[in-house]
Amino acid sequence: MNTKMNVNVEKAIQHAKDLSQSGNEAEARIILNDLLQIEPDNVSALLILGGSYFCEGLYGEAEAVFYNLVGVAPGFGQASVALFNALWKQDKQENALREIKRFTTVADKVEEKQTIQDYQSIIKQLDDQL
Repeated sequence: MNTKMNVNVEKAIQHAKDLSQSGNEAEARIILNDLLQIEPDNVSALLILGGSYFCEGLYGEAEAVFYNLVGVAPGFGQASVALFNALWKQDKQENALREIKRFTTVADKVEEKQTIQDYQSIIKQLDDQL
């Protein structure tokens, strides 16, 4: 991708972030969806879009976006946690636990050490409840 397009993508993402932070979620999502038509694997756009849906309580939409995101960046802890939370909010605990397993098998153990530790803590808490 050329430098001019990179700048336009970065500006679009920043504009969407600004809109989202000011409460204009629908408008931010339009910009992000338009951007994803051009760059469907843009990790930042997927993360912000999924987060926007999640913050609005649209967990099914967030789940779909986060599934796309973990497909693009399977070892990215923030994406995995986002998907886990979207699944959990919908009472899809079994799928959420599968996401933990999937992530821990592909993640870089050093780079994602904190996420893996957080997941281990979640599993321990769940074991303690049983």
